[in-house]
Amino acid sequence: MAADSTIAAKVQHVDGGNRLVIASGGTLELASGAALSLPAGTAAAGSAPLKLPAGTVMTTPEPGAFETDGTALYWTNGAGVRKTITIT
Repeated sequence: MAADSTIAAKVQHVDGGNRLVIASGGTLELASGAALSLPAGTAAAGSAPLKLPAGTVMTTPEPGAFETDGTALYWTNGAGVRKTITIT
């Protein structure tokens, strides 16, 4: 399957077929029904399988979105209601 040119233009690095890094501002979309499998983390610094950078939360909540402002973690449900995820 040929790479979509809009995604291929934003590919920053492909490492032996095991890792795909998308350049800043790029978006990776999976086809409907596709799965995203993340590896387990390790004890090494910088090895977290998923990182959410802190930023300003969206003005209009988007269903399914995870966001963080650096103070709290948010998830928006299917009805478009943003919820704060509380860890206790």
